[in-house]
Amino acid sequence: MSGSLNESRQALVYNAENINLHTDWWGDSDQQRINEAAISFEQLWNNDNPHIKVLTLPEAVSRRLVRIAENIAHPPEIDGSSAMAPKIEPPCALERLRFALIKAGPRLPGGRYVGIETSPVKPWPHQQVVARRLISTWP
Repeated sequence: MSGSLNESRQALVYNAENINLHTDWWGDSDQQRINEAAISFEQLWNNDNPHIKVLTLPEAVSRRLVRIAENIAHPPEIDGSSAMAPKIEPPCALERLRFALIKAGPRLPGGRYVGIETSPVKPWPHQQVVARRLISTWP
């Protein structure tokens, strides 16, 4: 059996990675394959293969990252989204006022219910009864 742990185009074409399994019941023919694989591996390990350049992992990662990032301002994730946080405009004056009211709301008269009143979710009547009872008896 011969294959790759990572059977992607990248792995098969560019990484030259593979897995070789040999059986002990095939005798000499398998021993010859093992010897050839060992020689091939030593050539790779010593960077003696004229068709494959061996790099240290830090060097390979650095080269690949530099090449990927050369012309990219905002690198995309694999799903197409951006890893960069989107630019968010600062809130307008009215929005700041609303947030300040919500923040200070619990300290205002009747402010114990500010969470219920400003929630974007409209609770069912039975949920309102329970929430108001809980708030009015807290702590």
